[in-house]
Amino acid sequence: ELNAMRIPGVRFDATTRAGAASAAKWGGQTIPMIRLTVTDRNALNPTVATLRLLQVIRARHPNELQWRESIDRLFGSERAKRAVDAGEAAVTALIADIARESREFERATRAYHLYR
Repeated sequence: ELNAMRIPGVRFDATTRAGAASAAKWGGQTIPMIRLTVTDRNALNPTVATLRLLQVIRARHPNELQWRESIDRLFGSERAKRAVDAGEAAVTALIADIARESREFERATRAYHLYR
């Protein structure tokens, strides 16, 4: 499903990993995982890849994905969490907003760049 989204610069593969027996959570159990392989670092937009990954996890495991406070700090606001909870249209809109905001920031700060 994630690879069908054709997110530039990344490939997703299902895999498993055995947890360390001493681990506090899932100790000694084999757990399913998603391996992300960067295929083109210049094409990859980590924010898009992360939002799409969270979107799919939320859709597949709506009752199991639990947000922690750190997600708001990592994204800089509650926008990512709210978009993922709202579904694909909200995630797509957030990605467009972030792209627009990034272009605006680039234009506003261009005069202050030391290297071009």
